[in-house]
Amino acid sequence: MKKTAIAVSAIVALLLVGGAAAVLANQGPGGPFSARRACSRYTIGETLPLSTMKGHYYNATSYKINGKANGTFTFHVSQAYASGCVLSISGGKIYIGSIAYSVVNGTVLIGQWGLNGNGLGATSSGSFLFSITGLHGNSTKAGAGAIQLDFRSGTSEFLVQLYSWTPSVRR
Repeated sequence: MKKTAIAVSAIVALLLVGGAAAVLANQGPGGPFSARRACSRYTIGETLPLSTMKGHYYNATSYKINGKANGTFTFHVSQAYASGCVLSISGGKIYIGSIAYSVVNGTVLIGQWGLNGNGLGATSSGSFLFSITGLHGNSTKAGAGAIQLDFRSGTSEFLVQLYSWTPSVRR
């Protein structure tokens, strides 16, 4: 009788542990115990070149569209964690109107799903805070749905919105 009770208790314990493991494993990508890492499609040291993204810029004080903007960025995967990764910026250019700024360096923290993040960067004559959404691609060609920058150079500050696609503007 004791052996049967111990055997039944052991089976119940195994079923409970197995069921709990199945629940945790099925929390999906980005869940706190997910088997899929957020940046699993990237490898440390990989380069992600973002081709020309187009958009516009605003004067940060008037919030009026001042003109066209575009930019290119080169990211490197420098660190990877279960819940995100760190990309460093090694180069690129930001064009605000007809003025070009060379991107010198920066860092972006990419979070859940490995698609979106926030960062800080520097250019030849300024600095910027930025957010990136819809990061995709690989070392051959990469892109992003949008990059939004709060760019400061000297006493000038601009809000820059860049897209991999052309947004429709309704007036």
